[in-house]
Amino acid sequence: MGAGSMFGQLVSSDPADYAPVDGYTLKNRWLIARTVSDINAINESFLGQNNYARTATIYDGEVLVAKSVSNEDEGASHIYRFDLATGESKGVVNLTLDGAPYYGLLTANNIGVDDYGHLWICGYVGNMNVTPLRIYLVNLETGELTALPVIDPAEAGETATADAARFDYFDIIGDLTGEECSATVMSPMAESGNNLSVFRAIRQQGSEEFEGGFDGFYFWDPTAVTETCPMVTNKDTGESSPQATWGTAPFARMINDEEHLGETFYIDGNTTAPAIYNTQGGMTDSFNSCLSLAPKVGTNGVAEFTLGENNFFVWSVNAYDSSPGCLASVGTFGDGFDFADLKVLYTFPAGGLGEFSDGGTRIHCLQSQKFVDDNGKEAVYILDYKNQNGLGVYVFAEEGFIDPNGEGGVEGVEEDLTSAPAVYYNLQGQKIANPAAGLYIVKRGNKVAKEMVY
Repeated sequence: MGAGSMFGQLVSSDPADYAPVDGYTLKNRWLIARTVSDINAINESFLGQNNYARTATIYDGEVLVAKSVSNEDEGASHIYRFDLATGESKGVVNLTLDGAPYYGLLTANNIGVDDYGHLWICGYVGNMNVTPLRIYLVNLETGELTALPVIDPAEAGETATADAARFDYFDIIGDLTGEECSATVMSPMAESGNNLSVFRAIRQQGSEEFEGGFDGFYFWDPTAVTETCPMVTNKDTGESSPQATWGTAPFARMINDEEHLGETFYIDGNTTAPAIYNTQGGMTDSFNSCLSLAPKVGTNGVAEFTLGENNFFVWSVNAYDSSPGCLASVGTFGDGFDFADLKVLYTFPAGGLGEFSDGGTRIHCLQSQKFVDDNGKEAVYILDYKNQNGLGVYVFAEEGFIDPNGEGGVEGVEEDLTSAPAVYYNLQGQKIANPAAGLYIVKRGNKVAKEMVY
């Protein structure tokens, strides 16, 4: 599967020291990026091979990156596994369906976890007017896929407005099995023409099938959208008008609710900035309220979380065509969700993930997941991944949070270590006073490395 032995040379730390801001801290756990890692190892790894490793997720103490394989000669689509706390490689899992290798064009374009801990995978759909959407549950230990009910609007007599109804990236909330609650699947259309349409499917609790999430599966005729972000100003009349398209790889992120229906959601596209819409067709908030903080057009990816009494937003700032490239920011809305109150707290990594072209239409994967320290104080993992440029994990917390994994990120091995006394940690970041034989994280002064004790 490529460069398994090279992963140790890939894992590094963000060299920046992020000082506390407004009572919050940001700390890098680990980072694999063109800006900090061994470039030869990068080029031989999953980041350097091609642009088919497009999405990542957090699952059961691991970071998972899915890679599509197009044909049988290349093997099977697969998942790269990394330890969430340390970045250590935990191997590669090949995907199978009905006992045979699972492969095909962009068959593993999406990977995620629903609200009930079910790991899922699905591909892009080149034209949903003729090809249904197939979502699979994944057994991570064996790679075996279990098919969920096929989502086929055409079989229900419904076609999208575009001739080729392409959908690249899907968001899922709820319970995909339909056992505990309903599940909702959503995606904006990725057709290159007028594509201001949204697909939404719902599996009701106890149901054996998915049904349309609007009056049918599709919503919004392109001519019906009256607001996007940013608005376009007519130079002749001075009036503003909406964008004609979200671009070729738009992304939706549903704001979860008690019924897991995603009644409000972000849409972020390659020609627009993130905006919040509702299922009635209105844009309820956007970067139009704070254009000075709006990301550069051409990148897409968002996440959000709550911590204490405040709400936070994570967004992709730019793509690879900037310097530094592939940056993300985390900011606070305060106790509301008003973009007018958005304040940037951190932008990371300080040197960016990289400036390597991935074709320009790939999602910047951002994800958040809460965890607690030994005293029950909450913090948030922030997963940051950009195809062919970098992958990292950050910890965002209130000041005073005691990180159960100690020193966190692991720096690359360097020959010129200081003569300071060695402090040993296990691979979970716990300090070890008298290390026995084995592999440890060793800190000497301001230098950190993995070392074998014999």
